[in-house]
Amino acid sequence: MKTLQELDEASLQIYGWSPAAEHMSLQIYGWSPAAEHMSLQIYGWSPAAEQGEMSLQVYGWSPAAEHMSLQIYGWSPAAEHMSLQIYGWSPAAEHMSLQIYGWSPAAEHMSL
Repeated sequence: MKTLQELDEASLQIYGWSPAAEHMSLQIYGWSPAAEHMSLQIYGWSPAAEQGEMSLQVYGWSPAAEHMSLQIYGWSPAAEHMSLQIYGWSPAAEHMSLQIYGWSPAAEHMSL
């Protein structure tokens, strides 16, 4: 199996991310700095968790990639303590996008 560094069009897709979990987190370290067409897509991010202390953390987000995207659909509208943290967000990339759909309008303690 190839590593993410060896893939040209690598992607991580998560569908229906556990809506009942209370303490959830997705952490990605050293996200393929060599890939050219990468994407992280999350669909239906736990809309039912109320005190989820949920977080998505990305470290070392591909500083060399040219066409990168992070897309989150239905970001938990009921959660109170949610955070999306990205460290080292590709300062050299030319075509990058962070798209969040339905970003928790009711949350009290959210951070991006």
